[in-house]
Amino acid sequence: MEHHQFYEVLPDGRYKFRVDHHTLDDHNKCERYFNFRHVPDSLGLVWATKGVSLKVALGSWWSSTMESFYHEMQFGAVPDDATTARIAVDAWRENKIDDYKNLEPDVFDKFGGVDGAMLMALEYKQAFGQAHFQQWQIIGAELGFGWKDELKLGEDDKVVVYYGGKPDLVVLDRAQNMIMPLDFKTKDSVPSNAATKYKPHPQTAGYIFAVRKMLEQIQDDQIDSSHNDAELHLNLKAIAKMPKAPTKCVVMVCARFRPTDKPRSGIRAPRFLPVYPNYDASEIEEWRNIVIEKCRRLRDSIERSVWVPREGDSSCHLYYTGCPFRRVCSVPANIRESVLKADFVKIEPWRPYTPEED
Repeated sequence: MEHHQFYEVLPDGRYKFRVDHHTLDDHNKCERYFNFRHVPDSLGLVWATKGVSLKVALGSWWSSTMESFYHEMQFGAVPDDATTARIAVDAWRENKIDDYKNLEPDVFDKFGGVDGAMLMALEYKQAFGQAHFQQWQIIGAELGFGWKDELKLGEDDKVVVYYGGKPDLVVLDRAQNMIMPLDFKTKDSVPSNAATKYKPHPQTAGYIFAVRKMLEQIQDDQIDSSHNDAELHLNLKAIAKMPKAPTKCVVMVCARFRPTDKPRSGIRAPRFLPVYPNYDASEIEEWRNIVIEKCRRLRDSIERSVWVPREGDSSCHLYYTGCPFRRVCSVPANIRESVLKADFVKIEPWRPYTPEED
């Protein structure tokens, strides 16, 4: 099974799936969308838009900025202001955000360009830098796992499921001696329901499952020596005192646009808000069983080549500017291929990271 594949048929007739949160979430949103984005053609390629929105690009920029910011902490100090600003600018250039200045000028100007990028990073450092340096040991930043089948989620008579992903951070909370995955979420502003938005949530549950499973494998010395461990495995193994398995994770909700200093309510909204979803063992097991059932349904879609569109506001208008394939679905079936060829491009399928070759 190649790294770019998400399924294959095993000799016993069962389907082997390699999935992550985004793969499953796309199937939940709309099966037809999933077919366009994840089911490869004879050349192994899938359909994609010709570009991404600035808001999506800012999310990628922020993930890159935070990866480097926390990486600097591993050298024994909180990055100073000059280093923090440089990190933000380097990530800005790496993600080519200036290219959007003329494409989406309103959003670009509202964010503040590269000056806004430096300000956001410096505000984050001021709010959390010293506290996180004292409270946390950084175990890994942007370390992928699962695309070499390190983590079997489960199996039944129809499917064998492996799980993967790439949390933005994995940290050791020193006070609790507990490992916690962390994920950054960028929004226009911190939503009022942020404290309850991320539970139940399949991504937070999945990251907790993955780290718990890795710790179990390390404790039981069950890591398969036939393939290289994920780098996250190796970093966990290097911890001097075996930590507690996680029961919670951290979701850091970040506002793209700086809140006004003088709101009408008199109470300034936060630009960053940490949320801590908690899961007990039974909830993680329930999530695991749900993922296996989703993969059974995904097998059915593949076998019958039936991809049912989920029409309406719940999917067609879910994205920043609506589903990118809305125009394809709005024309008769006999001309959809022509619309795809005119408005979209073929790329390699999504995967959370590119694993190193053995």
